[in-house]
Amino acid sequence: MKYILPLLLVLSLAACSSPAAAPTATASATETATPEAAALPFTPATYRDDLNGFELDYPAEWNIIGGESQSRGSYVQIVSWQQEGSGFDAIPEGGSVLQIALYAWDPVGDLDARVQMRRDNFLASGNTILEEGTLTLPSGVTVFRVLLQATDGSQAIVYLGVVADLYLELSGNGDIPILDASLATLRIDGVSP
Repeated sequence: MKYILPLLLVLSLAACSSPAAAPTATASATETATPEAAALPFTPATYRDDLNGFELDYPAEWNIIGGESQSRGSYVQIVSWQQEGSGFDAIPEGGSVLQIALYAWDPVGDLDARVQMRRDNFLASGNTILEEGTLTLPSGVTVFRVLLQATDGSQAIVYLGVVADLYLELSGNGDIPILDASLATLRIDGVSP
């Protein structure tokens, strides 16, 4: 059983220093039929956050199980298994989870500072950074991508970016190639190649 993603969420919410109100999002999932979808290693559905103006594709057979809003951030989770209700303690063997989180954090709009803070959190938790670097996605969005390994050997992929005055953190644990392909479909309104 894997525990890295719930740990990443706890560290993320605990590390935020701004007491700003949590953003609330209206999200929708729809099937997509775009030319880019043909290149994906899965049949896509689209998660769309209309309030914050971004979307990404994920495997259509996965399930949005909800999330939570706190004073400094909010998140929603999409899982590869059938899940009753929201939240879980561990990822079942062979399962994958994709987490979409938004955080209010100072300084606003300083992705480099946010990345350094998250890097410090990852390392302080005993994780090993296997890969890291800036990546410009096909949609024209630039993110910071990190591949982590936990002490139990499980891996997690994390994309860090900015949406308006919030920090966007996309993360996943489980089938890393599928999760990486999903996160790479991130599209933010107003950003184009």
